[in-house]
Amino acid sequence: MKKAKASSTKGLPPALQLKNISKSYGHHQVLKDISLNVKIGEVMSIIGPSGSGKTTLIRTINTLETLNSGEIILFGENYVTDRETIKNKVVREGMLRIGMVFQSFNLFPHKTILENIMLAPQYHRISEEDVCHQRALYLLDRVGLLAHADKYPHQMSGGQQQRVAIARTLALSPDIILFDEPTSALDPEMVAEVLGVIQDLAQEGMSLIIVTHEMDFALSVSDRVVMMEHGVIQVDSSPDDIKNNNIQTESYQRLREFMGIA
Repeated sequence: MKKAKASSTKGLPPALQLKNISKSYGHHQVLKDISLNVKIGEVMSIIGPSGSGKTTLIRTINTLETLNSGEIILFGENYVTDRETIKNKVVREGMLRIGMVFQSFNLFPHKTILENIMLAPQYHRISEEDVCHQRALYLLDRVGLLAHADKYPHQMSGGQQQRVAIARTLALSPDIILFDEPTSALDPEMVAEVLGVIQDLAQEGMSLIIVTHEMDFALSVSDRVVMMEHGVIQVDSSPDDIKNNNIQTESYQRLREFMGIA
């Protein structure tokens, strides 16, 4: 299904283009002149050691962090530059096209699971309440949690809460979804259920950018694997080239060692 979608997007601009973006906190430069393209329907996993800039990178895409320099282009249109602010209308509209799933779920504890999913569409006035309600039920069924619609977050496991968080992100019908270590806060036995939902989205042809430490998953689900270290992209490669050791460079060997396949 992904291949069919990819062929139908021939000639269209990338879903996302990062052009020479940099980000510093005081004197510490976290992102160093990064350029990156993500095609429509492409799945990209971003890996690397702690402190490499992975999370900061996707937070700049979602405007949770400002840029010191560079620009981000969304589906061929200017989205964010170092001069834009969150108040800009273009930025606000772009934000609705990019969903994000955090590692810590971020569900409202005083709202039911169903209400959590309905909140964002209601806030942005995307559809009427009855339509939001029906779509929320559909999304809960899609992630296998329809029977839990009236429960509160504390009544659910970590894996279930993360699946609700994914459904909540889908409620806004984003064109791109960012995942920031979506399984890092889960017990090992709960990881598979969340990865399964992400894999389903990938097979449906959604554009996904996944920061992850699940190396086998990254190799199996991704069209590209990007390794970051020291605020720069060290390797941008296909899983096949990585697994088959097709490229004999120091950077690729470092990547394979990091992924445990050297």
